[in-house]
Amino acid sequence: MNIKKKSLLIYLVIPIIIFSSSCSDDEGPTPVATFTQDKLFALANEEIVFTSTSTDGSTFEWDFGDGNSGSEESFTHSYSNIGTFTVTLTAIGSGGLRSNSSAIVTIGVRGLVGIDLNRVPELNSMGSPRDDDGTGPDLQLGVGVDMGQQSLVSIITIGQDIDLSSLPLSGDLEGSDINFTDTAWIIALVDNDEPFEEFESNEQIILASLNPTTNGEVDSMTGAGNIPIIVSGNAETGAGALDINLRFQIRLP
Repeated sequence: MNIKKKSLLIYLVIPIIIFSSSCSDDEGPTPVATFTQDKLFALANEEIVFTSTSTDGSTFEWDFGDGNSGSEESFTHSYSNIGTFTVTLTAIGSGGLRSNSSAIVTIGVRGLVGIDLNRVPELNSMGSPRDDDGTGPDLQLGVGVDMGQQSLVSIITIGQDIDLSSLPLSGDLEGSDINFTDTAWIIALVDNDEPFEEFESNEQIILASLNPTTNGEVDSMTGAGNIPIIVSGNAETGAGALDINLRFQIRLP
């Protein structure tokens, strides 16, 4: 009786040990693919850094959604075309197990969405109040590609009889289709009491030329940003000082 019990015990234990050993050697650890990117919104040809934060991955495969790919653990990539792209990282474990992770990146343009009036000079270039009746200036913003005398300008009415003592003020440009391009643009803030026809020197508060795609600050995770336009004015009194922000959003045109 004792001999039979020992034989049965050996028979039951041996297959369990063999099965457990062969299973762990074949597949290895299961990878988990994750990654970060330093921009969710960018302009065309702007570099984006993708960094794998995967666990138990031995090799990596990147698909950037535009026909390009990579095999490094971290990768820097830029997009030549505007659009929304799906980026996928595949992490491959030592035993061949695979794991995927995806995220979206938007490549767009800076579209004008609002303006902030922080400070506007009370006197015009002639040293006179902007409105003889004391009601406050009627402000318009002119923006367009700088082509010299043939500049293409869009006119935006900010408001009439603005009380400068109530600044700062912010306004959203709902439905604005003004999208900045990578070239010099005219930015003009005008006090215009009559329907706008042309820039008059005594009506101009500021007339500047700048590239709106290389100026300003942007939050690359939300696509929102602003272009500050600041004139210091008189160092002692602050007279003539100007401080406005053009707000933009990276978006598809």
